[in-house]
Amino acid sequence: YSMGIRQKVAAEFGSTPNKKGELGRQYSPDVIVTPERTDSYPEQLSRSTFCGVFPGDGWSGRMEDSILHGCIPVVIQ
Repeated sequence: YSMGIRQKVAAEFGSTPNKKGELGRQYSPDVIVTPERTDSYPEQLSRSTFCGVFPGDGWSGRMEDSILHGCIPVVIQ
């Protein structure tokens, strides 16, 4: 659904080790990219300045989450 965009972002900036135990090639502790669901999602949005809104996971929900938590949504298509 995401046309491979989420997977490419995870490969570049992933903050959670992949199946090989590797972080993203351009990993930075300031960038949170994880495929896992987390209970701290609202807290992570609140602490973030920009939040990615990717296709394939219901833009309206992610867009709304970002705005409601004070994060600037960045629509990636």
